[in-house]
Amino acid sequence: FISLPWTPLESRCPAQVRSLAFPSPDVGYLVLSDGSVIRTRDGGRTWLRRTAIPGTAATSRGSTTQPTDIQFPSVDTGIVATEAGILYRTTDGGVSWTPVAASTQHLDSISFPDPLTGYAVGGASVLKTEDGGLSWTQKGVVVPPESLAWIRCADALKCVAATAGGPELVRTNDGGETWTSISPSSYALLASAYLGTGSVVAVGESGATVMSLLRELADGPER
Repeated sequence: FISLPWTPLESRCPAQVRSLAFPSPDVGYLVLSDGSVIRTRDGGRTWLRRTAIPGTAATSRGSTTQPTDIQFPSVDTGIVATEAGILYRTTDGGVSWTPVAASTQHLDSISFPDPLTGYAVGGASVLKTEDGGLSWTQKGVVVPPESLAWIRCADALKCVAATAGGPELVRTNDGGETWTSISPSSYALLASAYLGTGSVVAVGESGATVMSLLRELADGPER
């Protein structure tokens, strides 16, 4: 991150940052733990408040539901996940939010490898969209039933996910139809992503870092 002068709005930030998304070099979004959403149009130099996420403390007094992740596949179209398992969608840059999906489990992470295809995970549940977040389908549960806490995708078919508090990573090569599991570390892995080379890197507790071989994650991790 580049250090920039704090604006008055930022200095009065009412809650912790839960997630951020920059769909372009200039336009970015922050979602706070109370459900507040703020937007920048100048690369983070200044921020303006947008409409807060429904069902959170910022819109419903006494609510303890927090947002967990925010992703914007385009400048004005975005998706927010919540602990209540609800996905909200905006098409006007956060001016309004519409519920588009609900899971029986909490949702913790979202990934859009392209503007139309997206995944949302939480617990053992995987939701997928192929129309930019307008509609979502349940892809079943991951077997073994790991608790998924993070997902990132290389393209519409290939995704890797980190599990909650464990050393396992799970991966799909067929758009979420089937998943395979690997334990490349003795430490809990918290986040993972594809590199431009096609390999996978994951980081976790105590500074643990693992990286797959260039061909496939299942070929064995390099530490």
